[in-house]
Amino acid sequence: MKGSRKRQPEVIVFEEPARKQRRHNVRQERFPSTNHDVGSINFKEIAREVRELGVSGFKKKDQRRYKQQHAQALGAKAPKKQKMPYPLLMELKKIKDEKEQKKKELENAMGIFKKKKSDKDKQILQGSGRWVDRSKGLDGGKFKKGVRKVKQKDVAKFKKSKT
Repeated sequence: MKGSRKRQPEVIVFEEPARKQRRHNVRQERFPSTNHDVGSINFKEIAREVRELGVSGFKKKDQRRYKQQHAQALGAKAPKKQKMPYPLLMELKKIKDEKEQKKKELENAMGIFKKKKSDKDKQILQGSGRWVDRSKGLDGGKFKKGVRKVKQKDVAKFKKSKT
């Protein structure tokens, strides 16, 4: 009789609070409940899902183009442009310039004037790609290990030119 009256061991279940919260958040994101406001549903997410489902109806070429655009949006590099003979490239460039010229003339006739880009922007873009020291002042002396060593007479010339 004593064997049948044995005490049952007490079972304690430990749940890590961080994991419990994470599981709850994942469930909420996967199945948005209908009692939320319409504005709280992520419209972009829904649009992306619809687009992905619609891609299956596209032709293979369009599907590849969509996948490439999606990859670029995530940070991939754009594919290289197709090679083209130089005379054909020049012809296309000429046609493009003519279209731009016609567009400008049409805008001028309608009274639409667009602001031209400033020369400062062009100068910055024309650089050789390397950093250029545009500081005004002491250009002489030696530059070694991040320190410019200048002679006293160069400093005196600089001070005279300042005043």
